[in-house]
Amino acid sequence: MKRCLWIGLGLVACRPETGNLIGALDWEATEGGTVLRAEWTLQEEALAWVEFGPSPRCDRWKTPKERGLSGEVLLIGLPPATDACFSLYAEKDGVVEAGVMQTYRTSSPPAAFEPMEVEIFDDTAYADGFWLGTNAINPALAYVLDRDGNYVWWHKGPANALTPQMSMAHAKDGFVFNEFNRDFSIDESRIVSIGFDGVVKESISTPNGHHSFTNLPDGSLAYLAIDVRDTEEYGPVVGDALIIDDGVTSEVLYTTWDDEHILLEPHEQWGVSFYPQGIDWTHANYLYFDEDRNSFTISFAHADAIVEVDADTGAHLRSIGQAGTHSVPGNLLGRPHSAEWTDDGNLLFFTTPRLGENEESIGVELAFDDSTNSTEVVWSYGEGLNYFTLVMGEVLRLDNGNTLMNFGSKGIVEEISPEGEVVWRMYTATGTFPGHLVFVDSFYEDNR
Repeated sequence: MKRCLWIGLGLVACRPETGNLIGALDWEATEGGTVLRAEWTLQEEALAWVEFGPSPRCDRWKTPKERGLSGEVLLIGLPPATDACFSLYAEKDGVVEAGVMQTYRTSSPPAAFEPMEVEIFDDTAYADGFWLGTNAINPALAYVLDRDGNYVWWHKGPANALTPQMSMAHAKDGFVFNEFNRDFSIDESRIVSIGFDGVVKESISTPNGHHSFTNLPDGSLAYLAIDVRDTEEYGPVVGDALIIDDGVTSEVLYTTWDDEHILLEPHEQWGVSFYPQGIDWTHANYLYFDEDRNSFTISFAHADAIVEVDADTGAHLRSIGQAGTHSVPGNLLGRPHSAEWTDDGNLLFFTTPRLGENEESIGVELAFDDSTNSTEVVWSYGEGLNYFTLVMGEVLRLDNGNTLMNFGSKGIVEEISPEGEVVWRMYTATGTFPGHLVFVDSFYEDNR
């Protein structure tokens, strides 16, 4: 650990902390992008916290208050290649003491992390915070971006790996992401748990896992896995299964082979070579768990279907596409992705309708009528923009009522107000477009 000041291009020793409470503040850089580890000691037991930020906004964030004679915290959120400043504060009997201001020049991301360009149309119409993201194709990258498109945390995976999805860890002290070999004939699928400091905590094997996973409230994992079977008519065919892993055992909750609504028959993507194990039949690409509904919802790109299943039994509850339980207006389902349920009970998803030669990708929200087994479009976005997404794509309803449209391989991400206005847009470089994005307003409870 070092206790020092960064001034210009040189390092000088820090002055001793002064006062009745503060003893010392030590810090060091970590492997987690721009994240710093700060440790402190006090001369008396008191509440202590660190305030930090990019210079001169040295009080941009505040870590949670801890009581004791010593403590440790990770400082996350700093932009790269930036002069950062931070101070230790201690409070006892209503008196607050501030330690010596310290500064540090944050590091730059590796070359593999291409710059993101951000346009802000109305900075009062969206929430400040961070995006958890991954690179959907080569190379395997996981990262955290701030609202200006800066990488504040990053992790580069093995050269032969893909990492399409990342989310917060169950304990909120790091991240979890999936990782698998880009050659699907080699099964190296796993879920990796990693701290804010960039240190891997755990690697959980997920046999035949691919594309998407979700954390469950009880700490277990649910993930998608290919389910390959030999058929008399078509030979080896690749279906999909939903696996639940509680850390001790894993079980198949649902498989397309047992779902009478998913038809085993040729489709537009029948001859596409993706999985070397056989014909790519259903191609599940997104898994969503809804605790209030107690259900999982799976998007199937090649089957052009979205299916909701019971989280306890795996029973088919409702679906759209193919032999779905509910009809859909027009021909809306085309390689659907990222289907999730809104608080109003509507289904929100990304799709590229096959409506003619000029395909364009859009976001759609459907309201369900169980009395007539029909659906109605209550919201959509993307018509007329001519954004075509070949790989990935998602639509997310945010807590502030805005909607995020991630056009995947098109390389454009837009946040849209309820009135349909674009309030924030991000452009990504070719080859580094985000797979899934998760919004986090703060990494510290005291900042919410």
